[in-house]
Formats: sequence, structure tokens, C-alpha cells
Amino acid sequence: MNFQIDIDGQIGQYGYSKQYVRQILAQYKGQPVNVRVNSLGGSLDDALDIAARFNEHGDVTVFMFGYCASAATVLALGAKKTVIDENAFYLVHKVMNWVDIWDTLNADQLQDLIDELEKNKRDNEKMDLVLAKMYAKKSGHTANEIMAVLKEAAWLTADEAKNWGFVDEIGTGLKYAPAAIENKLNAFGLPLPKPRENKLSAIDKIKNMFNKNVSAMLTNYLNLNALLKVEGFEDKENSVSMTADQLTAIDNELKANAAAIESLKADNEAKENTIKELQEKVAALENLPGDETKHVEPEVDNAVSAASMYENIKNLI
Repeated sequence: MNFQIDIDGQIGQYGYSKQYVRQILAQYKGQPVNVRVNSLGGSLDDALDIAARFNEHGDVTVFMFGYCASAATVLALGAKKTVIDENAFYLVHKVMNWVDIWDTLNADQLQDLIDELEKNKRDNEKMDLVLAKMYAKKSGHTANEIMAVLKEAAWLTADEAKNWGFVDEIGTGLKYAPAAIENKLNAFGLPLPKPRENKLSAIDKIKNMFNKNVSAMLTNYLNLNALLKVEGFEDKENSVSMTADQLTAIDNELKANAAAIESLKADNEAKENTIKELQEKVAALENLPGDETKHVEPEVDNAVSAASMYENIKNLI
């Protein structure tokens, strides 16, 4: 038998919580739901809420296995039908809560503690009465009769639980398929496990090393290899695989090159504009009229005599 919900541990925040059960029931709205229970109990708050959710859903059947006690029996009260395995045990009891007192107290402090415990007792008695009425409604007994059973807190066999009317049927040879590990982890709020990778054995790795069909390594893309700091790429049927980091490196390099090209274009355009301006200036200078030539009169040194001139040129004659 397949079970949509499998409760086999603590009922409450750190186990099978009311939120978890509510979430699973929402996935099977309008459909029959089978619940497997094998639990010693837990939080009454969660059990009461789960019972209400079962009742609201409508078509819920609870199957009890092993030891089912306390909150585990409370949540089953909301089911449409309850079946107990022939070898299972059933236990109900009065409400309990943790009391931890270890201190040195004076008379006043003792009275405060007594008052606090008295209030705690009254609260528990109210809860006991509510539970007695719930079990009475299920079983057909009176609340007073049920209160005696709660007070005794004794384990009931499957037959005794059936005779008291706490369960509807006794199952014989009940079998079930274990719940998927994903459902168990989800109940405790744990992350789902990742699928296991198919890892090659050492022998398979050695075989691949000597396999003629092993993928060839592409090493002729020197610039790309240098950029990505690899020796080459594995050729798989004329295609290669790259990591996200490698693709990012290539993209960054292309962006850097594009920016450098744009910068060079801008520098080249500026230089071309400068050359054009200089050429226009030269052409303008060439078209200007030339300046008039001035006659230069030789300077005459009136202090030179004819005799001195003769002395300077006589050796040349």
C-alpha cells in the first residue's frame, strides 16, 4: 500500500509538524489520502491542528503500526477511518507538560511556585476534558469513562483499542512501501539530496586513456588557449565544451578589445583632423603674394686710402 503521508517520529515543530501535513494535504485536494502512523507522540498543538486538517480534507484513512501513543492517537481522531495493525499498540493519557524545578526558595517563593503549578494543573485539566470528549465522540463512550482510561495511561492491544472504539478496524498483514527519502527530509525542513553523479571506476578511466575513440585535444587555438590558460579543448564530434568562467573571460576580452578599437578610432580621427588643418594652412600660405625685394647698398669704408688699397692688392698683380 502507498501512503501519501508517513509519520514515524516526533510530532511537532522538530518532526512532523502541522505545516508539513497541511502542505501535503493541499497536494491531494479532493483525493483519498492514506496516512501511516508509528509515533510515540509529541506536540498536542500540532496533533489537534492535524486532526482538524484531516477532518477538513474528508477522505483520510489513518493506518497505525508499532507503538502509537499520545499525540499520534489525537491526530487520528480527525480521520474518516482508522485501521490498526494486528500487532500494534495504542496508548492514551492525560495531558503532560515539562516541569523543571531546581532552586532554593523561601516561603514566599514557594507559594508563588505553588500558585503557578496550581494554574498549570487547572489548564491541564481543561485540556484533559477536551481530549476526553474527543475520544468519547470517536468511541461512543462517556467522557467520564474515557477519563479513567486517560488516567491509567496503559498500553492497549489492537483488540482492546478496537473494543474501546478508538479504531475502526484491525488490519491483518498490512504492508506498505517506504516513503521516499525526499519526503522524509522535507518533513524535517532539510534540503533535498542532490542526485548522485555516475562516476567512472579507476579501470574505466584507464580504459578511456587508451581508447582510440577518446576525444582529441584541440591545441591549435594558441591565443584562445593563452587567454583561458588551458592547453587545449576536447573535441567531441566537432564541438567543444566551455565553462561559464571561460565564456566570461572571452566576453571580457572582447569587450576590452572593442573599447581599445574605439579609442584608436578616436585618436586616428583627431590626427586626420589635425593634418587636414595643417594642409589648409599651407595652401593658404602658398596663395599669398610675395614681399618686394629691397636693394642693398654696399657699405663703403671712407677711411681706406688709395695707398692702403695698393698695398693690399700689389701682391695679386
